[in-house]
Amino acid sequence: MTAPAPATDDRDPGFSRRGLVVLVLAVAVSFGVFVAFTVFGAGTSPSAGADVDSQSALGHRPFVELLRRLGIPVTVGRWFPGRRAHEDALLVVAEPDGDADFADGSDALSGRKARLAPTFLVLPKRRPQDGEARDGWVAGAELLEPADVGRVLLAAGIRAQVVRVDAFPSPDLGELGVPPTLVAPAQLLDGATDFEVLVGSRDGMLLGVRDDGDEPPLVVLSDPDVLAAHGLVLGRNAEFVVGWLERFRPRDGVVIVDAASQGRARAPSLARELFGWPLVLASATALVAALAAIVAGVRRFGAPRPPASPFQGRTKPVVAHAAELALDGGHTQHALERYLAMTVAAVARDVHAPPGLSPGDQHAWLDRATAARGGDERVDDLVAAVRAEGHRAPLATARRIHAWRSTFAHGPDVDP
Repeated sequence: MTAPAPATDDRDPGFSRRGLVVLVLAVAVSFGVFVAFTVFGAGTSPSAGADVDSQSALGHRPFVELLRRLGIPVTVGRWFPGRRAHEDALLVVAEPDGDADFADGSDALSGRKARLAPTFLVLPKRRPQDGEARDGWVAGAELLEPADVGRVLLAAGIRAQVVRVDAFPSPDLGELGVPPTLVAPAQLLDGATDFEVLVGSRDGMLLGVRDDGDEPPLVVLSDPDVLAAHGLVLGRNAEFVVGWLERFRPRDGVVIVDAASQGRARAPSLARELFGWPLVLASATALVAALAAIVAGVRRFGAPRPPASPFQGRTKPVVAHAAELALDGGHTQHALERYLAMTVAAVARDVHAPPGLSPGDQHAWLDRATAARGGDERVDDLVAAVRAEGHRAPLATARRIHAWRSTFAHGPDVDP
């Protein structure tokens, strides 16, 4: 007689081991690159102009990084930053485009009547020569026309005119006492009669504040060279500009640097953020994982496979032979009596039957519990069935006992 073949597991694993390793490595590499670019700040388009994204000689990104390294809370506002700036913040509008308005996502100057935060306005002075050079460098810079600066003054509601002088001699340094180093020609304001001059000379005002009580204070810095990358490292310019910012920043307030007025606006968009750099790496990883899960599950559609018997293979003949011996031995009724006694004891324990009852009282209590759960089987009937039918129909009697016990597992939880 040939021995039966060993049981085999025909379950579909979904992935091969090699495919799973490749998928895990791809996800790990993608997530690592995403974290690296997030930590090191990638995600903004390059610029070489006078804006917060530029590291060129005219750029303001070194200034923003300086504030962060000093522990000053700072954020870059790219979409209507004036709405985000409240009384507990300082809004910095550095070298704005005089033509920027609401259509460009800018409200720092055009929405000045609704302004709530103190504002630090830095007038523009230079622009890149011949456009932006590659790699964030500029070939040179040229002075803006006074009329271009005048549009910014007009948008901010300031009545004054720009003057440029070769030197900034004998300035009044105000309460801070830190002298700035200006790159010739120095750009000053003349005729700003409604401003209190904080730093200036006989030629004009370099730094002043307008605080008439009708609106939040407006601080104006006429020459941006003290905070642009090329001038921030000169003399005590870093100390000068940070000191005056701290003078007007509310206690524990955040500095909001307006990028929208510099032409660097970016409207909020969930889709663009998810599929822009570097979040596109995480989105792509999620899509690949979802597609892999779909592909792995395609083969599992349709009718379920029949479950494999636990007795399949060499175990089944042994169990069948043992059952035949039990039947031929004539001990089925004794086995059923033991099975019924063990089942009654288990049910009494599960439903918390009162201890110390006589067998008759215990059976009566369990009959009431059976009826409360919607069953009609009685313990004494099961005893009679075991005695009468145990030797002729042992399996049917055993199923009847099992069905009675199942009443307590699925019926309502009510005890007599």
